[in-house]
Amino acid sequence: MSEDIIDENADYQLILPKDEMKGVEASAQKRVVAFFVDLLIVFIAFVIPFVTTFSMFSGIVSTDIVALEQFIYDNYFIIASMEISVGFIMLIYFVFSEKLLGYTIGKRFFNLNVGEITYFQAFIRNITKAFVFTTPFIALADFIWMFFNPGRRRLTEIIARTKVLYEPRLEVEYRWQEEL
Repeated sequence: MSEDIIDENADYQLILPKDEMKGVEASAQKRVVAFFVDLLIVFIAFVIPFVTTFSMFSGIVSTDIVALEQFIYDNYFIIASMEISVGFIMLIYFVFSEKLLGYTIGKRFFNLNVGEITYFQAFIRNITKAFVFTTPFIALADFIWMFFNPGRRRLTEIIARTKVLYEPRLEVEYRWQEEL
């Protein structure tokens, strides 16, 4: 299950895992947890500062639920615009992370990646994530599809022809010449 790289002049032997270990389909559970990690990162890094700034400029400082409900009712267009903006921020995060790096921060924690994809593929596979706050049933339907699909791929991944892969961390084993 490993490849030996032998250098006759070296004091050690380097043993690497074989290529069959790479590119295993990622489990749905890891993918869902990775998504929630990404959601938390986007929420902390972008949503909280965005909403806080908006609240400061709009004059909302009350913790009174009735006053907050009245503000939302009176400013529904502004709130809806804010939700759309947050979805757009999420879409930018996912598209650029997956296109430029091949993974998001959440995927990286779980050794998941999407490989080399185009911007169009990254956009298509992540479009439903933009609707998580405005119309969550769209994103939920896409995720549910993954659990009933034999390839464990979301509908948007099938359309974009992409796949999330699990690649275990490379563990290198050294054996010194005295041990050989």
